[in-house]
Parts: sequence; C-alpha cells; structure tokens
Amino acid sequence: MVYFWNDPKVELSEIMRTLKDGGQIALYLVEKSDLQKMRQARTEVFHLRENDEIIKLLEDLGFKNQRIEFRKEEVRTGVCISGFKAK
Repeated sequence: MVYFWNDPKVELSEIMRTLKDGGQIALYLVEKSDLQKMRQARTEVFHLRENDEIIKLLEDLGFKNQRIEFRKEEVRTGVCISGFKAK
C-alpha cells in the first residue's frame, strides 16, 4: 500500500491520528531494489521508497521504537517496518 501513496506523510499522519495510544503500526513491503526489477512496478502508479525514508517518516510523526526486519523470499526480499504510538 505504501507504493500507492503520493504523499506517505499524509497517510501515516492519519494512521497515527486514529491509532490507539500504545498501538503498533506494521508496514510490509518489498525491497526497493527488488521492485525495480518488476515490470509492473515501473509505472507512475508505483512510488518506490527506500526503507530509511519510511523509518524517518515514522520517527518524524512521533512513532517510537521503530524496527525493521527482512525476510528473504524466493524471488524478493520482504521488509517489515514497525513502530508504536506513545502511550
């Protein structure tokens, strides 16, 4: 879903606003370098972003304890980026 957001700060701000105190956000995406190899991701519909960009947005919006995990899949690497809203 992050790929389809023109301005992820707007979308993440809304998630932060509606998330319960102490709640967790978890975003699962495919590593940018792997997406760049996929023909269907090379359109103006997709907005490819670096993992660090998403982590920075979460931090800037006030999410705490950001965490990133990688999962090597058969043809790509999955990335889970998470953080918590302060209580």
